[in-house]
Amino acid sequence: MLLAELKARFPCGVLLVTDTASAEPIASWATPEDQVTAARTALVVCVRHGDEGETTVRIVNADGEARGALIFAGQIELPSGMVRLSDATGNVSADAKIHSGQHAVRIFADSTVEASAVDVVLEPSG
Repeated sequence: MLLAELKARFPCGVLLVTDTASAEPIASWATPEDQVTAARTALVVCVRHGDEGETTVRIVNADGEARGALIFAGQIELPSGMVRLSDATGNVSADAKIHSGQHAVRIFADSTVEASAVDVVLEPSG
């Protein structure tokens, strides 16, 4: 099921996936080739730079609804029960209400370089 969608130009080529209450600093990328970096309550994903066009990001709750290739699998803590998609400036965002707690997260993208379509799959871990 589609939980949220954001279609925007990402001025820094960076998508944030965060708990809406998160103020946690994000770790830097281990290598320049990494497409995703993660903290406990937040993820950062490299996407198409806004100068190159729009990127569509969706939150869905099942792998079968995701488009593209798997680029990341891990965990995210969402204590507020609200997840936010946003650009690095916070000027554009979309929120979705979900169960609070730990979630398995898988990110799918249409490209490993400047993705223009990204799907975030969230499923409760418990």
